[in-house]
Order: sequence, then C-alpha cells, then structure tokens
Amino acid sequence: ITDEYNVILALPGADSANFDGAPIGTCRVWGLAYTGNIIAQVGDTASQVPLSDQCFGLSSTFIEVVRDTAEAGSIETTTGETSVMINTTDTIPDLVTVQAVGASSAASQFLVTNGSDIILVALNGNSVDFNQVPDGEYRIYHVSYTGEFTTNSGFNILMDPISDDCYDVSSNYVLITVNDNFNDPDEQFEIGSAESPVSALQVYPNPAVNEIMFESSENITQVFLIDQMGRTVVHQFVDYEGTQRMPVNQLNNGYYVLVTYEGDKLVEQKRVVILK
Repeated sequence: ITDEYNVILALPGADSANFDGAPIGTCRVWGLAYTGNIIAQVGDTASQVPLSDQCFGLSSTFIEVVRDTAEAGSIETTTGETSVMINTTDTIPDLVTVQAVGASSAASQFLVTNGSDIILVALNGNSVDFNQVPDGEYRIYHVSYTGEFTTNSGFNILMDPISDDCYDVSSNYVLITVNDNFNDPDEQFEIGSAESPVSALQVYPNPAVNEIMFESSENITQVFLIDQMGRTVVHQFVDYEGTQRMPVNQLNNGYYVLVTYEGDKLVEQKRVVILK
C-alpha cells in the first residue's frame, strides 16, 4: 500500500487490508509477485527501489482508496449574509446564492428546508430562486457526506440520516424570510402613525433619522434590519428587556424592515422608514 506518490505506507502480507484509522488522503493498493524475500520497507518509494532480493514484479494497475472526512463547515450567501428577506410580489427573480465555509473535500449538497427543518429540495448547484414560493420561513443548509446520498424530501435534516456512511450538517443555516407584503409601505402601517396597540413590537421614531428605538413584549434575542433588496444591513443581538437602540445614520433614505427573533424563531417584523 502506497500513497499517491508511491511511497510505501504498509506491507499487509495478505489479500486484504483494514483502512480504519488510516489518515485522510489517497492510497494505492498494488499487487506484488516475487521470489526470495521482500526487502522493501515502509517509507521506500516502490517505483524506485528493489522490492525483493530476487525477482519481483509490481502490478501494472492499482486500486485507489480515497479516505475523507465529512465536514460541512458553515454556510453563508456569497455576499456573506446569513439572513435574507424576499419580496414575491414582483416578477424579478429572487436568486439566493450560497457557499460553504470551512468544509472538507468530501461530496456535498445544499438543501432547502422549511422552518421546521423538513427537507423540501436538494439544490442542483448553489443557487435557488425564491420568487414564486409561498410566504414563510425557509432555511438553506450545507451537508457533507461519504458513501451514498440517501436523504430525500420530507426527511428531517437534523434527525434523519443524510447518507449510508459518514455525514455532517453545517453548523448554521441561511435564513430566508419570504413576505409578499415586503414592498408595500402602507400594508403594515401608515408613515408617521402610532404602532398598532396589539403589536408586541414598538418602533420609534418612524420615520427615523439617526437611530431607531424599539421594544417588545416578546423575548427577542436578535434583530435584523433588511433593505428593499433583501440584504441585511444591520444585525445585532439584544437584551429583550427594556428599550433597545439601533444606529441608522449610515444608511440611505428608504424603506426597511426590522425583523425580530427569539433564537432562530421569527417573532415579528415591522416596516421602518429612514428619512433624513
């Protein structure tokens, strides 16, 4: 058994070998016919040294054994975001393109789930158009695996097996929030009016100039401010008790959506106008 440079790694002395515990990488398994005694040693280059003290012949072909590990790493969009808001009221494609970070070289796949981690589709590539999908929360995961890919639509990505061998699921997901009211500025409130008394999320001043102040009766732990292109422009973790502040003086005038979460659970969202 050699590495890919024909350096001898082992001399099993039989017609089988156990690769359990072998390092990550590529090995070659050769056949050796010889008379006399084998004199080759681990560390020798099989193609450059005598392998026995008499006659010998090395097989003209070899079996390649690739040993890899399934590491899915983390996932983000190609612009570095982990949360995207989608407007479905227009006909413009809402293409989300993702990438894995820190993954191994094993086979991999991007999967889209619903908000309960039930697989909806395996992507053919790393992009998906959310333009015509129903409103709701979607998640894009990256999975890495060895063996045969066995999961399918309807499976739970965190509870059901991904392959018949080793597999790993990314340490996070890209959150896609689809809302067909995203670009209707009067759908949720009138500009300058007080927020609805039944809303758990209070945002003021609205329109805002330099900062947004907000508070919620829900146990929110993080907030995202999303622009009209669906991009996260501000993300911050919060203490849900009391009034919170978010600076917006660096942002352009326009409509935004303040989206609140308790952990990974969407709590509420509110339209915000920045007008300087």
